Amino acid sequence: MKTCPYCAYENREGVYFCEECGHPFLGSTGSLATTRLSQDERSEVQGRVTWGTARFNRDASIVIRVRDFTEPVNVRSKDEILLGRSDVPSSGGVDLDMGPFGAAEQGVSRRHAI
Repeated sequence: MKTCPYCAYENREGVYFCEECGHPFLGSTGSLATTRLSQDERSEVQGRVTWGTARFNRDASIVIRVRDFTEPVNVRSKDEILLGRSDVPSSGGVDLDMGPFGAAEQGVSRRHAI
């Protein structure tokens, strides 16, 4: 097994990139040859989620950085996330209240983005 130095995934011998995160395993030559996968090898790697196409699950959180503010905002993942300004008299709230970030002055509506 070949252990990825980036994510510690245990890869099959002979692979040139980590099957989990895509980190390259460059040899001393610094170049890679192209290899055709057998049908068994192709079916073995099908259906695996790679980081570039990964989806958020219920335990994930989204980190949002707002211009001119140093602290990032963490939002728990769910099916829909509503960004806007909190308005006490109106019914329903927002998941991420942009009010403290100068939202009204910047033209952010109460229900700005989902």
